[in-house]
This record gives sequence, structure tokens and C-alpha cells, in this order.
Amino acid sequence: MADTQLPTGSQISGAEALGLHVPTGTQVYDALMLQIDPELLTANIPSLGEKYRDETPEAKAERLKRYGASYARYDQVFLEWITSLHAAVRSYRHEALQSAEAQNQEKEATGLLQLQSQFKTAA
Repeated sequence: MADTQLPTGSQISGAEALGLHVPTGTQVYDALMLQIDPELLTANIPSLGEKYRDETPEAKAERLKRYGASYARYDQVFLEWITSLHAAVRSYRHEALQSAEAQNQEKEATGLLQLQSQFKTAA
């Protein structure tokens, strides 16, 4: 039987071990924020100071209030997304365990039938 044990600790991450692409924090942030306030995408943030350099204090206050609402909405959407992802992973894990258990029971049943057959022929 081949050794299928994966490296542990900092040698390799779980996602790498499975060959999965895990999005970066920036990718997740931008994907979610795109639907909320595209002005707050990571590529746009550095240019906001220049874009709004001549705005009035009242306009700035309104914009910052909008940003606050956008970030609050982002936090809510992120929590919904990560909760959904976590639930999907738990569901797939449960299905995988059930499948493995069913396969194990089938092997055990086959082994017991073979053992019974050997006892009958030996008697």
C-alpha cells in the first residue's frame, strides 16, 4: 500500500495538498465589494484622495458616511459568504464520510460471506 500521508505543519497548506485554488483576501474583498461599492475596490482606493481633493467638507462627510455603510454591508455579505462556504464544506465532508462508511461496510460484509463460505466447505 502506498504512503498517502501528507506533509504536516508549515510544509504545505491543506488547499495546496488538494491542488485547490484558494482566493486571496484581496480577491475575496474585491469580488464582494464590486457588488456593493466599486469605488472601494482595492485598485481604486489609492486614487480616491486625488479624485476627491476639491470636495467640500459636507460632501466628504457624506462620502465617508456612504463608505461606512458600504463597509458595514461588506461585513454582512462576507459573513454570509463564509458561512455558506463553511456549510458546503461540512456537507461535502459528511457525504464523504458516509460514502467511506458504506464502502467499509460492504467490504466487511463481503469478508464475512467469504469466511462463512470457508467454514461451510471445511465442515
